[in-house]
Amino acid sequence: MPLVVLEGAVPPDWADAGGRMRAAAACLAFAEASELALERLGLGVAYRAATGCLAEPAEARYRYRAALARGDAYRVLAWLDGADARRLALSHRMVSAGGRLAAEAEILLRHTERGGDRALPFPPEIRARLTRLAPSQAIRSFAA
Repeated sequence: MPLVVLEGAVPPDWADAGGRMRAAAACLAFAEASELALERLGLGVAYRAATGCLAEPAEARYRYRAALARGDAYRVLAWLDGADARRLALSHRMVSAGGRLAAEAEILLRHTERGGDRALPFPPEIRARLTRLAPSQAIRSFAA
């Protein structure tokens, strides 16, 4: 079961000259779904304000399968795929209103202090939640 289901329609400013959704627009939809997933996982706005830490993207991979046109309805489903002591992996699927797969994303996020370069361990309560919800405790880099 997905953590998040985000619904929308392709707005006019997300379309290219041919009327199809731009790749960058799909990335925006995936980013919005990621933010909603982080809220569900306890790593959202309140967590960032209270701790000064955040889960920021370290790597991302996108696959585009079928075009969506200006005005087309879509859904983005987001899942927690895995987590370790300092990172979590989210996967996303964008589907048309008819259920056709339009795009996919895999996003690897690392837990860090705002403005920091070093990955930090998740606090125990967040780590416990991620361990409970993640199907895997192993995370692979996309570059591998």
